[in-house]
Amino acid sequence: MLFRSKSNTLAKAVRVFAQQTNYCEVDFVYGAFVLESEPSGATIVAADGRMLGVTPCTLSELPVGELHFQLQLAGYSTVSGTVNILGGQTNTFRTNLVGINYGPAMDAARLNLRAGDYDRAVSAANDALQGKPGDVAAITLRNEADGKRHLRKEIGRAHV
Repeated sequence: MLFRSKSNTLAKAVRVFAQQTNYCEVDFVYGAFVLESEPSGATIVAADGRMLGVTPCTLSELPVGELHFQLQLAGYSTVSGTVNILGGQTNTFRTNLVGINYGPAMDAARLNLRAGDYDRAVSAANDALQGKPGDVAAITLRNEADGKRHLRKEIGRAHV
């Protein structure tokens, strides 16, 4: 008797006798995988290009082994991941998707801060926060630029 799945082939010798019912226990071991994203609605794509679902999603009866996937959502950077599917267990993967403008906005904020253009640095940091709300690095950068902007105004008033 031969059993095949996508990840393994198992063989077991079975004797078959005439006029007799045979019993052969087969234990198919599968795992499950829960994928969640913020925002939801990301397409889950397997490494071979197959669409597996849309977040939030539970994939069940997965063969044991590594599953390589990507999460794709228009306006957001693609997230690649790998999960080790274990028999009889459910793995969970949660992620916050990052807007595609986040990186360029953070670069602009840093550049403007170094150049002393604090208004543009604050604006760029705010743009970055649109792509990744609550991001500590963007908030810190914005607060630093805003503080320097206010300090510059106070120094300007003192010299008048």
